[in-house]
Amino acid sequence: GRGLPTAVEYSFIHPFFFRDFNRKRGSFSGNVDPTEKKKVSRNILRGVVFALVSTKRLRLLQRMMASLEKYFNRRWKYPIVLFTDEELPLAVQQSLVASSSSQLRFKKVSFDIPSFLEKERIPERTTCSPHSSTVGYRHMCRFMSQQVHQLLDDMGYSWHWRLDDDSILTADIGYDVFQFMENNGKKYGFVNTVMDGPECVKGLWEFTDRFLNRSLGKSVFYNEWPRGQVFYNNFEISHSSVWRSSRYRSFFEQVDREGGIYYNRWSDSAIKSIGVLLVVAES
Repeated sequence: GRGLPTAVEYSFIHPFFFRDFNRKRGSFSGNVDPTEKKKVSRNILRGVVFALVSTKRLRLLQRMMASLEKYFNRRWKYPIVLFTDEELPLAVQQSLVASSSSQLRFKKVSFDIPSFLEKERIPERTTCSPHSSTVGYRHMCRFMSQQVHQLLDDMGYSWHWRLDDDSILTADIGYDVFQFMENNGKKYGFVNTVMDGPECVKGLWEFTDRFLNRSLGKSVFYNEWPRGQVFYNNFEISHSSVWRSSRYRSFFEQVDREGGIYYNRWSDSAIKSIGVLLVVAES
């Protein structure tokens, strides 16, 4: 039968997927919950929705939260964690809490350039996306590449659904996406892939080649993947085991020390895409 690709978890972006899927396989028909294949207690899934937020983009965040509540979380009520490096005013926190029927937590984080980097080599803006490649943006890239998953893992969450403040749900999601991934043995789900600009991934694939040669050996998934193509991870669901794995942790540690995040603006999407290629089975 037709296999489930890694990205099937995001069928809610394309709401007619299951209609076509039913016609071809005769399963998941009518209003049957696609998670019926194998029931797993939601208590052990420990899913969470998270975002990194700023008061400068409060209107966007409120819109995202409203769409999440309307189209998914009013039914499933998964907890939400909002990370910020700002002091959110109490009125803002109260407004956001009131917009959600599930538990909402605020987590303060701080960003610094790693002490092992040569600060004089870090440009104010990079050739890649000079309009937006602030040092603050590069802090975000580093945070989203690893630290956020460590924090969520420490908080007891196994499934991590990332949304950005401009990520909007546009149609009702009639099933538990975390349970669907669990039932089908998926570790990483995404919306789409895009080609990153050559100046944005300059040196990253070559660095990974060297890393593989001295550390891990070959990876078929990585070797067959188009260079520069990345998962659009502003909208992703992943299992914490991906980021906890010794292979990814070793890879990220070397990426971090190479300094490409700050020197060249290697993005979290590119770094995590390669990490997925190294850790997660293609199917």
